[in-house]
Amino acid sequence: MKTLLLAHFLFITIAACAEFPPAEHILSKMSKAYAQAKSYQDSGKVTVYTHGGRPVSEVRFSTRFVRPTNYSFTTFLRPSLPAGEGGDIELSILANSSGTFLKFDDAVESVPNIAHAHGAIVGAAKRAGDLTWRLLMPDAAGPSHLVSGSTVVAEESIDEVPCYRIRALHPGLGECEIWIGVIDNLLRKLRFKTPSFTTEEVHRTIEMNKNIPEKDFLLKHQSSP
Repeated sequence: MKTLLLAHFLFITIAACAEFPPAEHILSKMSKAYAQAKSYQDSGKVTVYTHGGRPVSEVRFSTRFVRPTNYSFTTFLRPSLPAGEGGDIELSILANSSGTFLKFDDAVESVPNIAHAHGAIVGAAKRAGDLTWRLLMPDAAGPSHLVSGSTVVAEESIDEVPCYRIRALHPGLGECEIWIGVIDNLLRKLRFKTPSFTTEEVHRTIEMNKNIPEKDFLLKHQSSP
């Protein structure tokens, strides 16, 4: 019995003292995984909380991407209305060989590029998907690295996926925490704080290098080549 207890104690001690890979190495592998993806799709949710933990707004989103130019990002905004009034508002970005478009319900506006489109919706969409598109298209996005102060603080599971939890400084967000899959090196969760709120972005149903139909990137009046 004493031998079993000693073995158990040693296992816990060794596990607690186990060193994580350097945060910069994990972030580099994440960047490489996205930059080399032939296609990517996900769905997820951004929730904004008070620092006391009360949710105040929610944005659902989905992403579709096929290299080099096809990109679709759709958000479903839930307006602050009494229960039973109104419904989710759909706001989309579509990019294909014909250009980049911002779509709000049935209204469509041509915009210069994806960076411009995401900049236009960043407030309403609570920054949903902003880091993902930059990882997928680093040449178009410019530098998007999580810089200085990156530290692995734990290994945790997000939706049963083992992840490294990294505390870092982001050029646009300031101090944030990011959860990256231990095996697939993909972004699973992002959390950052403002003086009044905490924002959490969770990515689910992630698929890489799968076939995505051309129609997913077209406006209604466009046809597949």
